[in-house]
Amino acid sequence: MGRARQPKEANASTEELAELLVRLMIYLDQLSAGSTRGAAAGAGILDDAAARAALLRLVSAVVRWPLTAPNSDPASSSGCGGSGGSGGGGKGSGREGPPADANVAPRTCHLAAELLFSFSDLQFSPAALDFVQNLLRMDTLQCLARQFAAAAAVASAGPLAYLSYLLGSLLCTFPKSMEAEQLLHAGMLGELAEALRDSCVMEHWARYMLLLLQGLPASDSEVGTVCTSFLSTYQRIANVWIGWEGRDAPISAALREVLSGHCVRHMVLAHGVAALCTADGGPSYGLPEAMLQAISGYSTEAASTDHGGVLQLQPSFSTALIAACAFVTPSPPVGKRAAVLLLLRLARLAVSSADLWAAHATGTAAAHAGAVRVVLARKQTSVVAFLALGPAWRLLQERLGADPPAWAAEAGVECWRLVAAALGRNALCCASPEQLQTWGDALLGMVPLLPAASEPLPPAPPPGLAAVLAGGLLPCLERLLRRAGEEPDGPESAVVGALLRQTEQGVRQLGQTWQLWAHLLEYGEPRQAAALVATLGKLLQRGSRSVIELCVTALMGPLLHTFGLVQAQGRQLARLLVYALCEWLPALSGLALEAMADRAAPRIEIFEALLYQLLHWLPLLACRCGRADGAPASAAPSVAAAADAAGSSAADDAGGWRRLMLEESCCAVGAAFPEEVLQAVSSSAWPPELLRALAPELRAQGRGAVADGTEALATFLAGGGSIGGGSGGDSSGVEARERLLAVGAKAQGGCFVLAAALVPLAEARALLRTCSYRGCTSLAGDSEADARTRWCRFCNSSCYCCGECQLSHWREGGHKEACPGGAKARPG
Repeated sequence: MGRARQPKEANASTEELAELLVRLMIYLDQLSAGSTRGAAAGAGILDDAAARAALLRLVSAVVRWPLTAPNSDPASSSGCGGSGGSGGGGKGSGREGPPADANVAPRTCHLAAELLFSFSDLQFSPAALDFVQNLLRMDTLQCLARQFAAAAAVASAGPLAYLSYLLGSLLCTFPKSMEAEQLLHAGMLGELAEALRDSCVMEHWARYMLLLLQGLPASDSEVGTVCTSFLSTYQRIANVWIGWEGRDAPISAALREVLSGHCVRHMVLAHGVAALCTADGGPSYGLPEAMLQAISGYSTEAASTDHGGVLQLQPSFSTALIAACAFVTPSPPVGKRAAVLLLLRLARLAVSSADLWAAHATGTAAAHAGAVRVVLARKQTSVVAFLALGPAWRLLQERLGADPPAWAAEAGVECWRLVAAALGRNALCCASPEQLQTWGDALLGMVPLLPAASEPLPPAPPPGLAAVLAGGLLPCLERLLRRAGEEPDGPESAVVGALLRQTEQGVRQLGQTWQLWAHLLEYGEPRQAAALVATLGKLLQRGSRSVIELCVTALMGPLLHTFGLVQAQGRQLARLLVYALCEWLPALSGLALEAMADRAAPRIEIFEALLYQLLHWLPLLACRCGRADGAPASAAPSVAAAADAAGSSAADDAGGWRRLMLEESCCAVGAAFPEEVLQAVSSSAWPPELLRALAPELRAQGRGAVADGTEALATFLAGGGSIGGGSGGDSSGVEARERLLAVGAKAQGGCFVLAAALVPLAEARALLRTCSYRGCTSLAGDSEADARTRWCRFCNSSCYCCGECQLSHWREGGHKEACPGGAKARPG
């Protein structure tokens, strides 16, 4: 820190100091908070070397004056005590006592504080840096610590607001701008962190205020203001510690020691508990009643008049409590359990506060009429919920091991219930755009996953993941996706946009994305997981780029050897993968066909990803379908007869697979089912010229075999699909057919083992029944699992979310022809 120095003028007569103050007070009147004039005045003092030196002389003197009781002789008052300073005042001690004008010390401290506050948000000039460093090097913090220590023994010393104000303003000089500027001033920050730790000034300040709150008489009403200033200062130190943890070990260690002081933490926790008691009426954990009442008197502030009897907690109360519980190593009497329960209690208050603000906004708060409610400020609700739940979950994860205690398992579920509630509409409407993005960036990263490995997932989820799922992560994700799809400008859209951003890198994020989805689909409640899959299928039809990339990436994961589709055989994951194929492949195929027709929509890289996905999955499905009963593909029933089949027989299953695949594009399908492919060509679903256009790109990507098959399929289709078995066939058709069969056989050669892991379609579709109309994109309600459906009155097997979908399916979706009872309705 360098050798501490004290200006030689510090011992000047009090009359000289008073005269200096008078001159400097001219500037004080110009220091309007936040004004250009005030900033210019502050810069003027700091840039004027004489003025700067004069103010340093004043500060150096007043922080060393001994405290005095009213009506007592300054020269006979007790000294400050403590290390680094002499005893009482008086001429013989080398220190002058306080001047007759008792305003000199307060005005000096306020002037210095206003200067520090005025440039704390601006770039530091050399003069400003010199001013702050001189304050540190002349032992200002050490002197303040001795003043607070001495004040604890002076019953009528008051809350020393001016000294508190000076200390708080000095800590505002913590660098908090861009990282480059923070690094530039790391030296000054190191000095400040050292001085805070070595002087124990925060400990002495906290001890003094705790004594005041426990009955030491206060001479004025400034106790609440000073306590609030203390909490704000503590929070400021915690924020700096967060920013420097892992970047500078000495600074981080020093600040952690400051935050961990016994009196400091007790002061913060006492105020946090008292504020919670005021708000929710819960337990006070043994907090003395006198202290509880004293803190409750200044813990709130009235909200604006249009909110009736609502009172708001002081912002520093909640944020300081989070810092004391979350950013300091838990230790008795506040161990991990107590810290977690306090954080969850605060998050619960944040959620209920958001609900009340929403009720006021919609005019539905009549139920609270006549009652005074204490809540968090509207802008604080989302921030506090996030800051409380994140650390609470980190502390819980340390206890959710192989055999977690019952309280940890229960608290884990409650934590994620609160996460889901904090991501509800009421709380999100209170959040800033930055906070919405923060939620989206952090949410999936909070989900604990098993390490990536080639072994199958264990039968039961680890306790941490079990708590996440029991707390409602899957319904929460689905609700966010549905609301984002319905309201692109709503708050959920900002969360979802940040949440899905990890998939924008495509294959590079493949392992991470699939690992997450494998855990969610394997261990999630089956209907909840299926509902999430179904919602993503509807969003696919709406063409959301981020959803396309997510679904494409999720479907590619099971085909990798690292994860292995075979390992999912017989598991819930296998059923949900097939359910995802049913819900996603038709939509992905439709998007691919649109891209083939119009290369501008979607973008080329998305089109390539879609094609890549289809060309990997459909040969596998063709293999699964063609040999569902051990017979060749030609032995399967016709697609028309199996249009709405949901039977359990192998033949019915094959028919279901064939119907699913015929909505796609793949040479293996063309080889396996040529007649059905020709029917699709007649409806212009597979234009041969567009298939030919794919070949050059496939060859450029090193996929020569697939390119050969694509060209063969195009030739086969262009020639009318002649297979040489009847009149009218030609040699080109026969050759194309043979090429198709060769490509198809090669594609299917390595698929048998993987295909065996795919469960029957009927088994997968039994997970959740959704609207039978393939074109349905309705996102009404929070979940597909809760959607109300109406059944077809003729067959009682197809269901619909609304009359519009039912009519569309009847007229355009083929249900009129497929419905067993439809013939009775046709004449009418």
